[in-house]
Amino acid sequence: MIGQAAQILTEERQRPTIHYDQNQDIIYKSAKNNPVAIDAAAFFRSLSIPHVFQLREQNPRLVYEKPEHYLFSGTNFDLLISLFGHVPEARRPEFVASILRLVKQGGYTWTARKENEFPQFMSKVSDTPLIAEFCIRIGYFRELCAASQEVKEPTVGLALMMMQLEETIALNFNVLSDDELAQLPGLLRPCRGMAELQASRATGPRGGPKKPNPLYKPGREKIANRILDCIDGIKEECRQARYFYLKGALQSQKPNLEIEGDKETVIEYLDSLGFDGLLIMSLKKAEELYRAPSGTFDLKHCLSLIRTFLEHLHLQAGSAIAVLLNTTVVNEWDPVVTFLRNNDYLTKQQEKFARSLHTLLSDEGVHRLIAEQEFARLLRNVVIEYGLMFLTMLKKKGIKIN
Repeated sequence: MIGQAAQILTEERQRPTIHYDQNQDIIYKSAKNNPVAIDAAAFFRSLSIPHVFQLREQNPRLVYEKPEHYLFSGTNFDLLISLFGHVPEARRPEFVASILRLVKQGGYTWTARKENEFPQFMSKVSDTPLIAEFCIRIGYFRELCAASQEVKEPTVGLALMMMQLEETIALNFNVLSDDELAQLPGLLRPCRGMAELQASRATGPRGGPKKPNPLYKPGREKIANRILDCIDGIKEECRQARYFYLKGALQSQKPNLEIEGDKETVIEYLDSLGFDGLLIMSLKKAEELYRAPSGTFDLKHCLSLIRTFLEHLHLQAGSAIAVLLNTTVVNEWDPVVTFLRNNDYLTKQQEKFARSLHTLLSDEGVHRLIAEQEFARLLRNVVIEYGLMFLTMLKKKGIKIN
């Protein structure tokens, strides 16, 4: 498979396929309410979504706050992802390391076939932009940065990789987590230092005496300065992207009036139908936890409280219904949900949803692009809406817990 990856990268080097473009789905969804047929470019202008060509003219690059407006794609990227999926998990680090050897060597280049090919530098293109996108999107961001630290001299391939990193953060900043964005400038510092030492004939403090730079070699200034510009631009992009993460996190803490209203209805139903006060307490405690400062947040405890609410909602309802039907049911999650389904208190799809929700609450793994507190908040909201549906059904069927 390593040989097949080399084939894909060789093809990408000669005929690049990766690119970013405006998300055409936005046109189709928005056009439903637009009776006037207009072309795609005009429609994007009406939505104030600039074309990628315009954004590339910025220096430094600005980070676009809505990354869903721009999509990344590429035939060879898809092929690498498909190939990676067939690599046994234990051998994946070896597979990625074989690709990153190209970065450590500074990357190979090819003469650009098109004037508007991006990224290109000094009329050259490379496979390093694809390598960068691939590593970032499969979770090998730090390995990519470590490989760049081993490059000994400025190369066009390295410059092209940095240009792609600028593009990635500018258009799809959320492929990197907040923590990764915080670390990136530091991880690129060795690479920047290498380029800086080879960017000029002399070194020394600004305004002070200069001395010859022994590492300087004529002809590298342009490449070295391009790398420096990119890394400095990436540093500013990381700052801006982290602000967007912070902005999103703070804005998400604003209460959703519909959900908060539904929560109050759920609490009223729990009280009027005779449910144990434990349910209300667990729901309120979970809310206190996910609203707490991030440094004190305990995801495991928060999800446990939300799961407790979901479980006891069904357990107490199941026990009450079993008494009405003059039968018994094992007071555990799985048999109670089955009992409710068999007695038409849950439809087949509702049972499936309830089980899936319970499984998600039992799994403490959070996708790296979702903050833990945001994850807990979203699940709490889903459980509230599901609880309202379930309690409304019980109320209409006249079920009382005691």
